[in-house]
Amino acid sequence: MKKLIAIFLVAVMALSLLACSKQDPQVQQAGEGEFVWEGKTPEVEGFQVGFARRNISPTAPVPISGISANSTDRMSTSVHDTLYASALCMTDTEGNTYMFMTWDLQGLYASVWNVIRDTVASETGIPRENIYMTTTHTHSGPAVGSDEVAYMEEYRGMLGAQCIAAAKEAVLDRKPAEMYYGSAETENLNFVRRYFMDDGSFTTDNFPGTGTKVVSHETEADPQLVMTRFVREGGKDIVMINWQGHPKGSAPYSHTTATSNYVGILRDRVEKALDCESLFFLSGSGNVNNGSQIPEEDAIAENYIVLGEKLAAHAVEAAANFQPVQTDTIQTTQAMVTEDGVKGDSGVALYAMSMGDLAFVFAPFETFDTNAMAVKETSKFPMTFYASCSNDDRGYLPTPPSFDWEITYEADITKYPKGTSENVQTILIQLLDELFTAGGYTEKPKAEGYITPAFEPYTDGEYTNPTPGDLSACTPVKNGFYQLTVLDGS
Repeated sequence: MKKLIAIFLVAVMALSLLACSKQDPQVQQAGEGEFVWEGKTPEVEGFQVGFARRNISPTAPVPISGISANSTDRMSTSVHDTLYASALCMTDTEGNTYMFMTWDLQGLYASVWNVIRDTVASETGIPRENIYMTTTHTHSGPAVGSDEVAYMEEYRGMLGAQCIAAAKEAVLDRKPAEMYYGSAETENLNFVRRYFMDDGSFTTDNFPGTGTKVVSHETEADPQLVMTRFVREGGKDIVMINWQGHPKGSAPYSHTTATSNYVGILRDRVEKALDCESLFFLSGSGNVNNGSQIPEEDAIAENYIVLGEKLAAHAVEAAANFQPVQTDTIQTTQAMVTEDGVKGDSGVALYAMSMGDLAFVFAPFETFDTNAMAVKETSKFPMTFYASCSNDDRGYLPTPPSFDWEITYEADITKYPKGTSENVQTILIQLLDELFTAGGYTEKPKAEGYITPAFEPYTDGEYTNPTPGDLSACTPVKNGFYQLTVLDGS
């Protein structure tokens, strides 16, 4: 029955989007200008970039994602800040056009996204494989897959129409551009949410009252914030930001206000400070939370605002150290990962892209920190973006230790066997090497300000628990989703 319902929802979505595409493609948003789509992607000369954004906030109560896709236990009561679908369109000097899209939702909802991707490709003429989609992964947005609230059918139709409109508007907004990139180190803003305890146990998202103390985190989170900026002739600059930190821990699950979480605050503050447009890519955050920036328990619901503002300050810092990128042509490559977790001819796709000194990888998983950092560090490009939750929605991709410890829910629910994470890491590095060789690049030092990740690759049989009671390496952590302080066992 559930399978039939899912098929019905996809069919409804497809018909809804088809109807939208046959009508006037203008999807009016309050305060924004109209655009006129003439049925094709205009040709342009030189390297050009365009941007557009559309409001996808719910206009009626919706189930909030983060607990269960079909749960009405956590219904929205209001919208704190606007949820957006954003699109960035790039055309290189050889006339090849690419599209980056992202939305403020927890998941990609592949059945919905595939219809949007097909429609955008059909309507714009941009090859389907040149259209990349990712999600900001907010745990305080509409549960798009829910079929328990009648409004969700209307919401899915609106979501699709707004995404398609944003894509077309981004095509029309293209202007000649130059590209720059930089990075900054964030401090005490994220942490790995898996811990070794002083009683010899291992736990995930540990909660107060266990009577044990944290000895150490399993690994260290990546502190690097990566950023690129398109400086455009006759239009606002466009900034892309990449950082590792679950948009979950900064708003407790009791929070019933729809919000884009710290991502929306980060974008807003960066746009005001740099007079630009912006979009966000989530790095490998499958096992990474963000720490509390507010000590008072009663203020914790607003923690994501402070976190977003601190990240924005680091983004402005990165902007002060930008380096130019030669962006004549864009190169891409891809590979498939089978259900057995190995490279093959079928399954889900991994993508890699290069633009001069800058590289991007797109993985359809909630990647863990060590794998994302290993790809970034091993990459021969001076700077690499790692976009998780991209182009498909395949859930957690746990590291091998996750299968070895008893309390690791990620290993219990993953669709892939032990070892897949390392296989994916290897494949992505191979794709980057392929692009590097094809582009005839000469390896350069990592970009100024690049943070060398602190991680220990897993070797079977060598992954051991630190000595119980040795608190010398202890990072103060209070159990829960959002606060950092010392556990006292009370």
